[in-house]
Amino acid sequence: MLFRSAIDANAGAGTAVEVDRWANGGWEVHLCSLPITGFALASPDGLAIRTSRIATWTVSGTPFDGPLVSSLGTGWSLISARAPVAPMTSTALLAQLADRTPGTTPIVEVARWQAGQWESTLVGLPVNRYDIESARAYFVRAPAPFTWAIP
Repeated sequence: MLFRSAIDANAGAGTAVEVDRWANGGWEVHLCSLPITGFALASPDGLAIRTSRIATWTVSGTPFDGPLVSSLGTGWSLISARAPVAPMTSTALLAQLADRTPGTTPIVEVARWQAGQWESTLVGLPVNRYDIESARAYFVRAPAPFTWAIP
């Protein structure tokens, strides 16, 4: 896998240990030590990469310039806002989505992995507000399927 080679090239062989992606409501796992596992990268898939040490991965290429639309299923979906994203908090993101579909709540929770634990913001609860960062993965929970034009 190309990203495993890029991480290992920057931080040393064996640095990339595992790459996981969220697909169809569950995790798909690629163990870097096994050549028989793996999957193709596809936008807007989110990835979780486990390394054996601190590593830097520099991504290059041409930025996508069209509308980025994601179809979210019932339950949890993994999303990411593309760069640059206007300053926005998790509570503002939930409110913005609710404003686009009056009378409904398309997303009821947004969660991120922070400091070794999950941090969630729920609709209607002003606690746990945090900044939404571009190119960072977030889980969103929807009570029904929803199509979202990602900011």
